[in-house]
Amino acid sequence: MHGKIILSIIIISLLSISGYMYRNNQREGLNNLCQGDITTMDSTNNSIDVEYLRNTYPEEFGGSYFDAERNLNVNLVGDGKSIKELLKDKSVKYHTVKYSKKYLEEINNALCDKIQELGIILLMVDEPNNKVVIYLNNPEDTTAISNIKRIVDSPAIEYKKEKIKIEAST
Repeated sequence: MHGKIILSIIIISLLSISGYMYRNNQREGLNNLCQGDITTMDSTNNSIDVEYLRNTYPEEFGGSYFDAERNLNVNLVGDGKSIKELLKDKSVKYHTVKYSKKYLEEINNALCDKIQELGIILLMVDEPNNKVVIYLNNPEDTTAISNIKRIVDSPAIEYKKEKIKIEAST
């Protein structure tokens, strides 16, 4: 009898510990999703320090991405003369955008810690389209959208109406 009780306590403890570790790993994964990239390369493999651009030119730098042809694209708010001068020897395509990457990340960060309670299943900065994209558990949930707008209401946010399913990998 005592052996069964002790065994039950051990099993419950192990399950509690593994559940805690799983939730911690999920939180870590969410935190990693909320982090930005550090460096990238142009199409000629020249290193470009994205972190430097974001920190040095926070109001001018609108993000960067590779297109289908593997060309580096840099988004600029305004004329971006400082950034263009810095990258003049690099193989880069420039685009004028409305929002800085800093602004988009501020929106993303304001919502990141509240993903589950707001019913968000995917939250991301979409640099090619210069938006923050939000997929909700229920795309027709106007209450969830209202709750998000109470935290941050911006035309830079795009709510996706497609239902997507995210499955855990095994």
